[in-house]
Amino acid sequence: MVVVDTPDATLVAPKERVQEVRRIVETLKKNGREEHLLHKTVERPWGSYTVLEKGNGYKIKRIVLKPGAKLSLQLHRRRSEHWAGCIRSG
Repeated sequence: MVVVDTPDATLVAPKERVQEVRRIVETLKKNGREEHLLHKTVERPWGSYTVLEKGNGYKIKRIVLKPGAKLSLQLHRRRSEHWAGCIRSG
C-alpha cells in the first residue's frame, strides 16, 4: 500500500495502482478544476496563504505572515479579495 497525505488531499492505494492517479488528474483538467495546478496552501517568502473560499468575482484567503514580513498592495480588477491574517511566531 501507498499512503500520501498532504494538506490538500490523502491518497491510499495499492502500490501497483498508484499510476491510476493520472486518471484523476485528467478528470480534474477536463472539468476545468485547478486542483492539479495549485495547492490549497501556497508558501511565499513573506509567509503563506490558504484559499478558504472562491467564487465568481471573489476569493477569500487566510494569510500567515512571518515576523517582520511585508506585503505589497495589490489591486484585482476582476474580483474582490479578502484576507484574514495572523502573524506566525518564531
